[in-house]
Amino acid sequence: MRLIGKIMIRGVPFVGFLLPLVAGIFCCYWFYEGFTRELLFLPFASVLFFVLFHHYGRLFRSYRNRWITGMAAIVFLFSVGWVLTVWALPSVVKNPLQVTASGRVVSVEEASGPWSRLVFAPTRVNEEVIPVKPGDRWLLMVKDGHKEIDIDAGQTIMLKGHLQSLPISGNPDGFEYGRYLFRQGIAGQMFVSSDSMVVMDTGRRLTLQAFSAWLRNWSISKFRESGIHGSSLDLLNALVLGERSGVDRELNDKFIRSGAIHLLAVSGLHVGIVYLFINYLFSFFFKSNNFVRLVLTIFLLFFYAFITGFSPSVTRAVLMFSLIQIGNIYLRHINVFNILALSAFIILLYNPLYLFHAGFWLSHLAVGGIVAFYPVIYGLVSFKFMVWRGVWSIISVSLAAQISTFPFSLWLFGAFPSYFLLTNLLLLPIMAPVLILAFFILATSSLPLVNKVLGAPLYELLGYIEGSVRWIESLPGAYLMNVWVSLLLMVLIYLGIVSWSVFFASRKPRYLTQGGIITLIILMVGLAQWTQKKRGGSLVVFNAGGELLIEVIDKGTCSGFISEGLSPTQKTYAASGYEKENVINFNPFIILPGKEVLGGSSVYQICTGEGRFCLVHGYEPVKIHQCRQSSEVLIVSGSPDVDLIELTQLLGSKKVIIASNCPVWKTREWARSLKKEGLSVHDVKSRGAYIVKIR
Repeated sequence: MRLIGKIMIRGVPFVGFLLPLVAGIFCCYWFYEGFTRELLFLPFASVLFFVLFHHYGRLFRSYRNRWITGMAAIVFLFSVGWVLTVWALPSVVKNPLQVTASGRVVSVEEASGPWSRLVFAPTRVNEEVIPVKPGDRWLLMVKDGHKEIDIDAGQTIMLKGHLQSLPISGNPDGFEYGRYLFRQGIAGQMFVSSDSMVVMDTGRRLTLQAFSAWLRNWSISKFRESGIHGSSLDLLNALVLGERSGVDRELNDKFIRSGAIHLLAVSGLHVGIVYLFINYLFSFFFKSNNFVRLVLTIFLLFFYAFITGFSPSVTRAVLMFSLIQIGNIYLRHINVFNILALSAFIILLYNPLYLFHAGFWLSHLAVGGIVAFYPVIYGLVSFKFMVWRGVWSIISVSLAAQISTFPFSLWLFGAFPSYFLLTNLLLLPIMAPVLILAFFILATSSLPLVNKVLGAPLYELLGYIEGSVRWIESLPGAYLMNVWVSLLLMVLIYLGIVSWSVFFASRKPRYLTQGGIITLIILMVGLAQWTQKKRGGSLVVFNAGGELLIEVIDKGTCSGFISEGLSPTQKTYAASGYEKENVINFNPFIILPGKEVLGGSSVYQICTGEGRFCLVHGYEPVKIHQCRQSSEVLIVSGSPDVDLIELTQLLGSKKVIIASNCPVWKTREWARSLKKEGLSVHDVKSRGAYIVKIR
């Protein structure tokens, strides 16, 4: 602990600034509706305390009382994090309300179907009861009506509709889309028709966000003119501009499973290539310590970050490279860990909600791992041949980044790409040519012939990237799933990494003992979690939107029922978090037909250690005589034509579970009639997943 304290104070002092700021952001987020007003005075109180005692007292002159100054600084930074988070968090919309509002369109995303996705910043709302903060955003899902409406970012519009609260799935450890939107600054959502929207001004209001969106659209048009089209254009848009919305969902999943998702998201790798390319070009015109070169380099880096929308990973990388460039110009010693902490500190001051972005953590952890472990790994082997040195350098970088990110990735996603080394070897060398060709296409946009010449090899490189990703993802065991790493185990793994790193650096026996003890604890905790998986069991009716997902888990083996329209992505969002903690392997699922399949509704009996469950699924009349066995719980799926009161009496059921694929109007009708009969009703769509533990 003494060693860690010395490192934090002497080596990387910005860690001491970062930790209380992060603590304030976390505490405010989790206690957002409590203690808010009471803690708003803390920044001012801590500054006033410091000023009064520093100027009018001798208390701080004593070395023994130096901790008081430190406590005042900690309280100040903690309260700054709290206050900034209060300002950044959007309002909470609890009940649906009919509203008429006007405001500015922040961004527009065209959907493949009849729906378009708009982010709307309200400025005037007709209902005073609706809480609106200056930074609030609403998510608008706009469906094509009788008239086509052309809306661009920056325009002012007026609309009417129902403002709804953000969705809550209620699935255990599942992806909460509503919470994700809330962290993006979205306060509520509306589903409206284009007929209910009116454009107030035909001119485009020039804002930074609108200008950034215009630059991205202009770049895409130039890429298209160079001959790049289809999935390759969507892929180039993601690789260069950070716009992943156009990438096919299947292809996006293949990038994830092959371990290439860090290439698809604009991050430090891309900024590093841009930084090296800019420095190489400027080396022909300026000396390395020229002030003009410094200013131009930093300006171009921030301009690239501006085009990509200032994502946390890009902003972090731009800040780091800018600080490194400043240090090199003034010949100062650069501690990369200190710069890493400083960049995180500045990013969180700009937007504290970035703390809850996975990319924020992964990008900082990856850079920290590369700085800490790359020199050690690369120094293990020496090659004379330049090609082998390059290959070993890529392997070393990949391993160094994985060492620092894999515990967090396993805890967050519960999966791991087995062939990440192969992916990086095949694709990392391609990234620099792709980015450079793309920039040359934009720079020579007024020369159509040159654009065509540059577009041809770029199109082939994009095809190579897509083909490589698809091939790697198809290899056996390419993506290990349901790897359960709890928060405790993740912390222990990081402690083990630090302990073993300190031992190999110092060769002191006490760190060997410490590393061995932590490793033993990690094995014991991992074994306990595996045993829990092997012994546990449950039946879960998930909230899968308009589809059905029922899983029966018995001693780590999972089987169940899914509706025909359930996509793999929907299943992942709903159940992956629960599966990684409870499932070891899968048996085939029973696929239930959709509305278009005729033949009546079906009845299924599910037997578990906690009793019998009866599942009724379909969209036509139910044959009551099919229900021969008693069932304590009745699960209703779809829209079967059946008298539920009569069915529950026949089965002896005391509880009815209404799945998420049942129509809302019918769910309300069923719930009303069943509650009158004294039966317990669980609506999965409104109350979240239904879980029964199997002993």
